[in-house]
Amino acid sequence: MNAEAERINRRNTNRNEYIQAAKELRHELSALQAKLAIKHSAKTERRLRNRIGSLERRISRLEERHLGSKLYHRQHARKQCNMERIMNMSIRKMLLTEKPDVLVKEDLSFTKEKLPKAANRYEAKVRRKLSSWSKGTLDDRIEYLCDCLGIRTVDVNPA
Repeated sequence: MNAEAERINRRNTNRNEYIQAAKELRHELSALQAKLAIKHSAKTERRLRNRIGSLERRISRLEERHLGSKLYHRQHARKQCNMERIMNMSIRKMLLTEKPDVLVKEDLSFTKEKLPKAANRYEAKVRRKLSSWSKGTLDDRIEYLCDCLGIRTVDVNPA
């Protein structure tokens, strides 16, 4: 999961420059469109329409070449599927090997309010890893597999 979080961070870091540029162009485009709605001379109106067309082409080029999301989502879905497969295999192996009657697990639903004051001072890298950790998926898989095997699950306070 750590490698996936870092891959996403690198990908988004590289995209931020283009995302910001597209945002600024859209803002300029909306301002020009509002200006065009007001009555102007034919020459001024033609200049505004040309500038709007130019901005629309630049935005579409940015979105097409730099901000496409098909590959991004396909890679993420493949990594997510692989992670879930590994989780399922590991949990099933542990449950079949240990054969517990009751599985006690910590309630790992962290929120900013639940974290101690010192935890808010984590560096950004650590916070990103904690937030990208798929504790919900892990919890769901544990409960599902325990239910299939007739094992009771109990949540306890992590403290």
